[in-house]
Amino acid sequence: MGSRGRVLHPLWAAVLVWTLAVVGVGAAPAVASGATGDGDDLVSQSSADAVAATLAGSVVAVDGGGVGAAKVTLYERTAGTWEPTSLVASVDESGAWAMTDVPAGEYTLAVVAYTPERALVWWGDRPTLSSADGFVVADGEVRTGLDVAVKPSAPSPGPGMYPVGGGYGPQVGRLLSATVFGWLEDSDFRFQWYADDIAIPGATDRDFRPTTDQFERYLSVEVTAVHPDHATAQRRSEKQWVEAGPLTTALPLIDGDPVVGSTLSVSTPGWTPGTIFTYSWRAGARFPIYYPDTGSSFVVPESALGSTIHVTVTGTRRGYTSKSVTAELVTPIRLATQPIGGITIAGEPKVGSTLTAQTEGWTPQTTFTYEWFSDDGILRGQSRTLSLGSWAVGRNVRLDIGAHEPGHYSEQLSRSIDVAFYTLATSQPKITGAIRVNGVVEAEPGTWTKGATLTYRWFVDGKVYRDKYGDVYLGRSIRLPASAYGKTLSVEVSGYKVNYADASRTSAKTRVAAGILPLTRPKITGDVRQGGTVSAVAKTGVTGTRYAYQWYASGRSIPGATDRTYRIRDAQLGKTLTVKVTASATGYAKKSSTSSATLRVPRLPRVSISGTPRVGALLTARLGNTSPGTTYTYQWRDSRGGIVFGAKSTVRRIESGMDGRRIRVIVTARKKGYATVVVSSSYTDVIRR
Repeated sequence: MGSRGRVLHPLWAAVLVWTLAVVGVGAAPAVASGATGDGDDLVSQSSADAVAATLAGSVVAVDGGGVGAAKVTLYERTAGTWEPTSLVASVDESGAWAMTDVPAGEYTLAVVAYTPERALVWWGDRPTLSSADGFVVADGEVRTGLDVAVKPSAPSPGPGMYPVGGGYGPQVGRLLSATVFGWLEDSDFRFQWYADDIAIPGATDRDFRPTTDQFERYLSVEVTAVHPDHATAQRRSEKQWVEAGPLTTALPLIDGDPVVGSTLSVSTPGWTPGTIFTYSWRAGARFPIYYPDTGSSFVVPESALGSTIHVTVTGTRRGYTSKSVTAELVTPIRLATQPIGGITIAGEPKVGSTLTAQTEGWTPQTTFTYEWFSDDGILRGQSRTLSLGSWAVGRNVRLDIGAHEPGHYSEQLSRSIDVAFYTLATSQPKITGAIRVNGVVEAEPGTWTKGATLTYRWFVDGKVYRDKYGDVYLGRSIRLPASAYGKTLSVEVSGYKVNYADASRTSAKTRVAAGILPLTRPKITGDVRQGGTVSAVAKTGVTGTRYAYQWYASGRSIPGATDRTYRIRDAQLGKTLTVKVTASATGYAKKSSTSSATLRVPRLPRVSISGTPRVGALLTARLGNTSPGTTYTYQWRDSRGGIVFGAKSTVRRIESGMDGRRIRVIVTARKKGYATVVVSSSYTDVIRR
């Protein structure tokens, strides 16, 4: 939208609405075409002087309270996508905001508030911009009721990045991983990497390897956490300068014959792809002769006669530190007085095979000597053939050939070959155990080469599983979290052993089933009697478990009795009570369990005392609301807590010495199959003489 529109301070927004009412826009605003009926009210306005629209609303917390500093940004749909406009409104202390001079178009809103940490909400209570709802604004409309209720924000400390495998900051070619320490673990994390605050296309994984495109730019990563119980949290890490990465190098290889007039060439296998090379050739070591302006090939001059040839290769590439490596042709340069043929090494370069030196193009009078060396400098053979034993695995083998022709200089030529590593015997791993939420599964690697060291990586829906600290989990067994429910699970087993080529195998994918909640059988506690309150006690031990309750009287559900506690009604007299508890949790199947039945619910007798509280007088215990077949026992007690001796009948005579005290009677009601009830009368007045 550019600079179209103007932000209206909430105070002026209120003045504007009042002014519209005064000039006759309508004391009772009319709802224009397109009103949603859910708070997006359209107030009609004269088209003669209406060029742009006015938007107004509020930002409050879901509990109706205020929020911290907040702002509202208007986004316009352009070419099918939402693009930010220059219209940004601040929210006042009451939560109100407004914008004026809004051109007609289709829009959505982004709200940033602090509840107490930074929270991001898109219009329609959507978690992301792409999912935000839109609304259409016509010329001259005054749209009010654009109200947003912000959920509490989740903890979202600033994210960071660290080099995988160690290091001190981002470098070209070195893998980085975003960190989210302190965030809610069950959030849906989304990542976007930036270079100089510009989003890097396709860089939306947790891990990112900088390329030369990011060299000498500031790198950061933005983390968005979507959580069902909190507002969307979005934070960006501090920017870090991307420095040059280490250039991968290898010893250059010189090819050609060491004779005057021949052409030597140098090759650079194993260097970082895209490296640009420069070359410097020289003859001799102690008093070298340098040959400037040479490339990857070099015609040996007569001045190099008798000297060894060295070439220094310098590799440069944008985004990498330059490196130089020098190679030497160890055979001194000689005169080309003898026809030079070719030499090759035939045979499969692996342990158990035989290598053969082959010579072609030499004169029939030429005789040869052979020396085979391993890359540790040990002489391994002096014949035309060499058997590769276990010593050769993974090594470079060099053949030095001496060519001798009568009357000519002797020739010394070299060739080398790399011997392969052993091949690890592998098996496709299997996953054993309870493949369900909270179940423990284990990787069964199968049969591998004896002595191989095995490591494990787990994948959930094809993504590497990480522990709560964000590190790649490498254990052989794993307890499956609720976040894995319904997703595929696989394990990768990697093996390595000295002198063997590394190998990896991945199991078949299997889907994670819902977990089984370990719900205990409910117990009923409390007073099982008329008017008593009972409670259900049950647990699973799983964080976040939700419980539902249903109480039953003699096997029939009690309407409305769905709380953990229940107050017994008269309708349950003479009946037993049970409670069914149903537990549910994210990633788990629902689990129900019913308690044992209580004894039958007895009536609650009413007890009172008749008689005058005076020494020598008779007191009588009176019972009401009794039940047939019930046995009642009595115990008289004075106000000092003492049991009145022998006082176990319905009648008690007040004895001398009890003056100044008060008396009450405790009645215990027992009936077969019913819960025992103990009730007490009120205390009498103070006993007088």
